Amino acid sequence: MKYLIGTLIVIAAVAACDWKYDSLEATKEIKAAKAEMAFLNHLQEPQSATVYSLDPAQKGSGATDFHGYKILGEIKLQPEDVTEAALEFKDAAESFKDGLALPGCFNPRYGIRVVKGGKTFDYALSYECNHLRGYDGSKTYDFDAAGNPRVLKDLFKNANIPQSEPPAAAVTPAATAEETK
Repeated sequence: MKYLIGTLIVIAAVAACDWKYDSLEATKEIKAAKAEMAFLNHLQEPQSATVYSLDPAQKGSGATDFHGYKILGEIKLQPEDVTEAALEFKDAAESFKDGLALPGCFNPRYGIRVVKGGKTFDYALSYECNHLRGYDGSKTYDFDAAGNPRVLKDLFKNANIPQSEPPAAAVTPAATAEETK
């Protein structure tokens, strides 16, 4: 009987520890999610912004570097254009549908540096890989993203700033056979 009671006490203690561990992990995940959402909110009504055309295939250096990617050109936005451009980045993260992100893929072709509340925040966007990365000093935040780069493409095209293009989709034999029908 003593053995049975002792065993039940040990099982109860182990189960309680496991529950406590799970709740601590859940709390950490909730805090991380809140921090990520707060970071995304810096894109809402920033005081100023600069958008960047990036080439993910080339490394930048000095003035042509945006978090390791070469800057092909930049536009310092007028106050009336700041919110629209910043929201393109925020909308990309908020429009994401599960299953679209490509694991291990990050080829940003667009970047934005916003100033809000006297602090500077950077974001790099890879439509090709469905990924948005935010930079706050030494901290990075990763978001799955989706959307259409049309607004940003048009912005750079109208300013005559070069843009890198994603590689053309490879033609597969199945696609070729389908096209001939």
